[in-house]
Amino acid sequence: MAEPPVVAAYGLRRPDLDEVRAAVQRVSPVTADAVWAGLLQAAGLDGAPPHGDDAVQRVVAAMKSSGDPVIVLCARAVTIRLSSYEHLAATAEIVRNHR
Repeated sequence: MAEPPVVAAYGLRRPDLDEVRAAVQRVSPVTADAVWAGLLQAAGLDGAPPHGDDAVQRVVAAMKSSGDPVIVLCARAVTIRLSSYEHLAATAEIVRNHR
């Protein structure tokens, strides 16, 4: 999979599955592999590249419905990162188009 695009003005990349997996490993280090496998299964993914554009959203949805409060909180953090990226990318595009 190609590198996610960068919002140059902010140096911010769109979170990808690797980053979401790393977040899961940080919040649940002992059970991360099993948790990740369960999330992929719940999202209908096998984890093998290439990932569709909606893979992150599908895993985040699985995280939100996991029933594990730590994983749910992690999903909220990823959602904030995704939203921030999308808003900053849109803002950068508007600024670029008005120059």
